[in-house]
Amino acid sequence: MPAGQVKRYTRQLLLGLSHRQDSGYVHCDIKPDNVLLVLSEDGDFVAKIADFWLAKRRSREFDHVKGTPCYLAPETVVHGVQDCASDIWALGCVVYEMLTGYSIWPLGFNETTDDLYHKIASEEPYLAFRFPGETEAFLRACFVRTPADRPTAKTL
Repeated sequence: MPAGQVKRYTRQLLLGLSHRQDSGYVHCDIKPDNVLLVLSEDGDFVAKIADFWLAKRRSREFDHVKGTPCYLAPETVVHGVQDCASDIWALGCVVYEMLTGYSIWPLGFNETTDDLYHKIASEEPYLAFRFPGETEAFLRACFVRTPADRPTAKTL
Protein backbone atom coordinates (compact mmCIF):
# COMPACT_ATOMS: atom_id res chain seq x y z
CA MET A 1 0.00 0.00 0.00
CA PRO A 2 1.17 3.56 -0.48
CA ALA A 3 2.72 4.98 2.69
CA GLY A 4 0.13 7.77 3.00
CA GLN A 5 -2.70 5.28 2.96
CA VAL A 6 -0.94 3.06 5.53
CA LYS A 7 -0.45 6.07 7.80
CA ARG A 8 -4.13 7.04 7.58
CA TYR A 9 -5.34 3.48 8.23
CA THR A 10 -2.85 3.03 11.07
CA ARG A 11 -4.08 6.21 12.76
CA GLN A 12 -7.66 4.93 12.47
CA LEU A 13 -6.67 1.54 13.92
CA LEU A 14 -4.86 3.27 16.80
CA LEU A 15 -8.02 5.24 17.59
CA GLY A 16 -9.99 1.99 17.63
CA LEU A 17 -7.41 0.23 19.82
CA SER A 18 -7.27 3.18 22.18
CA HIS A 19 -11.06 3.12 22.54
CA ARG A 20 -11.04 -0.66 23.16
CA GLN A 21 -8.25 -0.35 25.71
CA ASP A 22 -9.98 2.55 27.49
CA SER A 23 -13.05 0.32 27.67
CA GLY A 24 -10.97 -2.36 29.41
CA TYR A 25 -10.57 -4.86 26.57
CA VAL A 26 -7.71 -6.50 24.69
CA HIS A 27 -8.53 -7.64 21.14
CA CYS A 28 -6.06 -10.61 21.15
CA ASP A 29 -6.22 -11.14 17.36
CA ILE A 30 -5.19 -7.99 15.50
CA LYS A 31 -4.31 -9.10 11.96
CA PRO A 32 -5.12 -7.99 8.40
CA ASP A 33 -8.11 -10.34 8.19
CA ASN A 34 -9.64 -8.50 11.16
CA VAL A 35 -9.31 -5.05 9.64
CA LEU A 36 -12.23 -3.95 7.51
CA LEU A 37 -12.06 -1.09 5.04
CA VAL A 38 -15.49 0.54 5.17
CA LEU A 39 -16.63 3.09 2.61
CA SER A 40 -17.40 6.40 4.31
CA GLU A 41 -19.91 9.04 3.25
CA ASP A 42 -17.17 11.08 1.58
CA GLY A 43 -16.26 8.13 -0.67
CA ASP A 44 -13.02 7.29 1.13
CA PHE A 45 -12.28 4.11 3.08
CA VAL A 46 -12.01 3.95 6.86
CA ALA A 47 -10.16 1.14 8.67
CA LYS A 48 -12.25 -0.59 11.33
CA ILE A 49 -11.22 -3.33 13.74
CA ALA A 50 -13.47 -6.38 13.48
CA ASP A 51 -13.90 -9.88 14.92
CA PHE A 52 -13.92 -9.54 18.68
CA TRP A 53 -14.47 -13.27 19.17
CA LEU A 54 -11.14 -13.66 21.04
CA ALA A 55 -11.28 -10.33 22.90
CA LYS A 56 -11.05 -10.41 26.67
CA ARG A 57 -11.31 -8.05 29.62
CA ARG A 58 -7.87 -6.78 30.53
CA SER A 59 -8.00 -8.08 34.09
CA ARG A 60 -9.38 -11.50 33.18
CA GLU A 61 -7.06 -14.49 33.25
CA PHE A 62 -7.30 -17.17 30.59
CA ASP A 63 -5.88 -20.65 30.27
CA HIS A 64 -4.59 -20.62 26.70
CA VAL A 65 -2.98 -18.34 24.16
CA LYS A 66 -5.41 -16.69 21.78
CA GLY A 67 -4.74 -15.29 18.34
CA THR A 68 -2.99 -15.93 15.05
CA PRO A 69 0.59 -17.17 15.57
CA CYS A 70 2.54 -14.75 13.34
CA TYR A 71 0.95 -11.72 15.08
CA LEU A 72 1.59 -12.86 18.67
CA ALA A 73 3.89 -10.84 20.91
CA PRO A 74 6.90 -12.40 22.67
CA GLU A 75 5.22 -12.15 26.09
CA THR A 76 2.28 -14.12 24.72
CA VAL A 77 4.45 -16.88 23.26
CA VAL A 78 6.79 -17.13 26.25
CA HIS A 79 4.52 -16.39 29.23
CA GLY A 80 0.97 -16.65 27.89
CA VAL A 81 0.36 -12.96 28.69
CA GLN A 82 -1.94 -10.91 26.48
CA ASP A 83 -2.59 -7.30 27.32
CA CYS A 84 -2.82 -3.97 25.53
CA ALA A 85 0.89 -4.08 24.69
CA SER A 86 0.30 -7.37 22.84
CA ASP A 87 -2.22 -5.66 20.57
CA ILE A 88 0.38 -2.97 19.82
CA TRP A 89 2.92 -5.64 18.80
CA ALA A 90 0.32 -7.19 16.50
CA LEU A 91 -0.47 -3.77 15.04
CA GLY A 92 3.22 -3.38 14.20
CA CYS A 93 3.06 -6.70 12.34
CA VAL A 94 0.01 -5.48 10.41
CA VAL A 95 1.60 -2.14 9.52
CA TYR A 96 4.76 -3.90 8.31
CA GLU A 97 2.60 -6.16 6.15
CA MET A 98 0.61 -3.23 4.75
CA LEU A 99 3.85 -1.49 3.79
CA THR A 100 5.68 -4.50 2.33
CA GLY A 101 3.14 -7.19 1.49
CA TYR A 102 5.19 -9.62 3.62
CA SER A 103 4.95 -11.02 7.13
CA ILE A 104 7.49 -9.78 9.66
CA TRP A 105 8.04 -13.49 10.43
CA PRO A 106 8.38 -15.29 7.08
CA LEU A 107 8.50 -19.05 7.43
CA GLY A 108 10.59 -21.28 5.23
CA PHE A 109 9.13 -24.27 3.39
CA ASN A 110 9.83 -26.82 6.14
CA GLU A 111 9.28 -24.53 9.14
CA THR A 112 6.44 -25.19 11.56
CA THR A 113 4.39 -23.12 13.99
CA ASP A 114 6.80 -24.24 16.72
CA ASP A 115 9.66 -22.75 14.66
CA LEU A 116 7.67 -19.53 14.41
CA TYR A 117 7.11 -19.47 18.18
CA HIS A 118 10.85 -19.96 18.71
CA LYS A 119 11.59 -17.00 16.41
CA ILE A 120 9.09 -14.76 18.19
CA ALA A 121 10.39 -15.79 21.61
CA SER A 122 14.08 -15.34 20.86
CA GLU A 123 14.66 -13.05 17.86
CA GLU A 124 14.21 -9.40 17.04
CA PRO A 125 11.88 -8.76 14.10
CA TYR A 126 14.02 -8.05 11.06
CA LEU A 127 12.94 -5.03 9.04
CA ALA A 128 13.89 -6.33 5.60
CA PHE A 129 13.02 -3.03 3.91
CA ARG A 130 14.20 0.54 4.30
CA PHE A 131 11.60 2.93 5.69
CA PRO A 132 11.56 6.68 6.25
CA GLY A 133 12.72 7.59 9.78
CA GLU A 134 9.23 8.19 11.20
CA THR A 135 7.94 4.88 9.84
CA GLU A 136 10.91 2.88 11.08
CA ALA A 137 10.67 4.54 14.51
CA PHE A 138 6.97 3.63 14.69
CA LEU A 139 7.67 -0.02 13.80
CA ARG A 140 10.57 -0.27 16.25
CA ALA A 141 8.33 1.19 18.99
CA CYS A 142 5.70 -1.48 18.29
CA PHE A 143 8.39 -4.19 18.43
CA VAL A 144 9.92 -3.29 21.80
CA ARG A 145 10.32 -6.70 23.43
CA THR A 146 9.45 -5.60 26.98
CA PRO A 147 5.68 -5.02 27.08
CA ALA A 148 5.90 -2.38 29.82
CA ASP A 149 8.23 -0.34 27.58
CA ARG A 150 6.02 -0.62 24.50
CA PRO A 151 4.02 2.58 23.85
CA THR A 152 0.26 2.65 24.22
CA ALA A 153 -2.14 3.24 21.34
CA LYS A 154 -2.66 6.81 22.62
CA THR A 155 1.08 7.48 22.70
CA LEU A 156 1.56 6.15 19.17
